[in-house]
Amino acid sequence: MARTEGTVVLFGGPAGAGKSTLARAWCGTRAQAAHLELDEIRALIVSGLADPQEPSEANTAQYRASVEATCALARAFTTNAIDVAIDDVLQPEAFERFWQPNLAGLEWKLVIVLPTIEESLARSRRRAKRVGEELTRSQHAECAGWDESLRIDTSGLDAGRSLALVLECLGKQRLAQ
Repeated sequence: MARTEGTVVLFGGPAGAGKSTLARAWCGTRAQAAHLELDEIRALIVSGLADPQEPSEANTAQYRASVEATCALARAFTTNAIDVAIDDVLQPEAFERFWQPNLAGLEWKLVIVLPTIEESLARSRRRAKRVGEELTRSQHAECAGWDESLRIDTSGLDAGRSLALVLECLGKQRLAQ
């Protein structure tokens, strides 16, 4: 029987972890796949965009709206048998509060990309998108709170070897709903 629905894989981790790189690489292993970056969805707010690095009520409201929009878009793709990779920091508390309710009814798996803090900071410095060192350290510490079975350490690895770790991690998981 042909598959009628796609699967969602969420890629979490601190700034500079390599989430987007691995999400795109994972998409390349699928027959049909879309890559949704929460930051890109959030950037669709063209007037009144709150700085995502500054805590505020507006920031929280825009994050909530962006998660809802990302999940709605994922739902549209998966309904049409297109797999979806989503990437965001995915700190455990924010995942439970914002993501889980919006993932209801979707089949999904989760992988946390967590190289060493030194590697995350070095990668972050090479990116055009700037995230402060203090925020990256905070994100790294919070992402370390995820169960070890969901985390992969990509320190010193190229994209191919890192993707192999992603596939291994995902292969051990059952689909959540």
